[in-house]
Amino acid sequence: MKNLNFIIVEGNLVRDPDYRMTESGLPMCRFAIANDYSYKKNDEWVKNVNFINIVSWSRTAENCGNYLKKGDPVRVKGRVDQSYIKTDDGRSINVMDIVAQSVEFLPRRKKIGDGSENADARETALQETELELEENVA
Repeated sequence: MKNLNFIIVEGNLVRDPDYRMTESGLPMCRFAIANDYSYKKNDEWVKNVNFINIVSWSRTAENCGNYLKKGDPVRVKGRVDQSYIKTDDGRSINVMDIVAQSVEFLPRRKKIGDGSENADARETALQETELELEENVA
């Protein structure tokens, strides 16, 4: 029996994405998002935030590297990937990433007089990313 490993998260980019090519020439893009939530504790609402590492590959990575920037809201669909990093003192640290199967560029809340976004280019990139996901599933 196969186990299910699928996650959907939304949040805003914490910093500009780190886009590069691997040694073998495969496009890769890393970024982190902030995902906030609230819960009630002793009749008071407490706000908290998770910082989630995302890695994307191929066409999705190209689109993320070209069109995303710090503060942009995204919805990421993918799988959780766990790895371990050895520190200089020999300890092993558990690292969790989400490997993106698709990244949806969500609309930013517009500020008055803010014409900085290129909505058409972002929409085209979103459509290309969704097509790539459909091709990978088929």
